[in-house]
Amino acid sequence: MHPADEFAEIRSQIARLEARSKALRAAFLSGAVPLTGKQAEIVVARRSQRTFQRSRLPEHILASPDLWGKREVVYVTARSLTEKPTGEVTSRVKAGPVSAVSKSVRPITRQMEDDECVVIEPF
Repeated sequence: MHPADEFAEIRSQIARLEARSKALRAAFLSGAVPLTGKQAEIVVARRSQRTFQRSRLPEHILASPDLWGKREVVYVTARSLTEKPTGEVTSRVKAGPVSAVSKSVRPITRQMEDDECVVIEPF
């Protein structure tokens, strides 16, 4: 299997697994299914979390260029060569070192997935 096809297949499997995980999570939280199985037990816990309320900052602070930084993020995604694109327009980079990201970009259509995303799921 070509590495690009393998990558696309893995992402597809991950999407199916995440959808199933969300469905199971909803079932556990609703009490529709038991929390204890033969090999695992589900623990549902509540935790408080401190959040930053950006909307409460004055506009002059939000607009200050001294408080904003910029970083470049590299996204690696797969798109089908056989199906019509259905995602958003973004940029494509040629293969090469990450430092070459800003060179040779052209628009493509695809669904975006963030490789740097860390999901913290509060209960």
